[in-house]
Amino acid sequence: FFLGSYESKRSHEAVSMPLTSALALLLLLVDCISSKVLDFEKDFGGIPGDGSHETCVHNTNLLSRVLQLNATNSTIVLAAVDTVFHFYNGVFARNISNSVLIVDGTLRFERRGDFVPHPDPRACMRIDISKNITLTSTGRGLFDGRGSNYWGIPAVGYFELLEHRPRLLTINQTSELLIENLIFQDSPYHTIFMESVQNVVVRHCSIVARRTPADGHSWIDLSAFNTDGIDVSGHNIHVHDVDIWT
Repeated sequence: FFLGSYESKRSHEAVSMPLTSALALLLLLVDCISSKVLDFEKDFGGIPGDGSHETCVHNTNLLSRVLQLNATNSTIVLAAVDTVFHFYNGVFARNISNSVLIVDGTLRFERRGDFVPHPDPRACMRIDISKNITLTSTGRGLFDGRGSNYWGIPAVGYFELLEHRPRLLTINQTSELLIENLIFQDSPYHTIFMESVQNVVVRHCSIVARRTPADGHSWIDLSAFNTDGIDVSGHNIHVHDVDIWT
């Protein structure tokens, strides 16, 4: 959850240090109590373990509403340990703040049966114009882009969709961002795409895009074209302890 920082400003009258400390502690406790911890499945009706079209539509629309209406000043468990939620691309929120989003299970993004190539398809998940966002896991949560459903036959499959494929995670015009302890797997296109962001840390993550389980870059694996690891523009960005295999 989000803990605000508090400053005590000296007035013309002396303020004792114990009183100042007690006031700061009280403000922190109030902030902790008011912060909400919510669960996508238990509190909102997210449906795990079902990759049907109906459930993908339900979960995609629901998660967009949950993020837009409930994420500000909240901690939301998007996927608990050992749970898998299926979505389509198009989860979207904007103007959220002071949010902790926890993925301890799997967010799996399926390809729509009626997916139509578009020069700028909606990302699997996108967050715009937001502030103080933490995307994290208490273990190693998974974003699964199901890229093989878009890549098609090695080399030849590229010509079906070209680069008209969704990114796995897009974050735009956002500041005070932390992404950590997550695996981003098999993005259809660019994996993490951040544009016009400020004060960002990405750490302790893995990014992987494989066609085969082989430990190497064969021509087959290389035909998962343009699955960039991290594309970023902005200021004060620190990426460390991240392994990328694409």
